[in-house]
Amino acid sequence: KFGRTQVESRGAHALRSTLLSILVLVLILAASAVVTNWFARTMYNRCASCGTLNAKRRTHCRSCGVEVK
Repeated sequence: KFGRTQVESRGAHALRSTLLSILVLVLILAASAVVTNWFARTMYNRCASCGTLNAKRRTHCRSCGVEVK
């Protein structure tokens, strides 16, 4: 039914479609990682001693008790 060029064209179209879907997926994952990182840096302080995330309102680490600056 189909000539060789039509079949090759469909294969190329399918490949482009798949690559575009993968690119969109990677962009969505990267954007969510950036937003999550920004939120964590904005809302929390990291303890210099143990690395635990603490709310900005805390004066001492909730895990080790060291003063959070």
